[in-house]
Amino acid sequence: MKERFEVAPAQEVVAWSVDSFGPRLSLACSFQNCVLIDLVARVSPRVEVIFLDTGAHFAETLAFVEQVRTLYDLNL
Repeated sequence: MKERFEVAPAQEVVAWSVDSFGPRLSLACSFQNCVLIDLVARVSPRVEVIFLDTGAHFAETLAFVEQVRTLYDLNL
């Protein structure tokens, strides 16, 4: 299996994860770079995205998170 994923496109790896784990799959990521969010949203838009709100984020950061949530209709 490892060899398969070494050369597989990222979308194939995400699709395998969605097929294997279904609704138990979550994406924990930084909103600093939304590449993973975009990739997962294209493969399976209902995957849960976890954002840890520490209570110490700048207002601009929270506004950006909301923009991304709206753009991708995230299950945040």
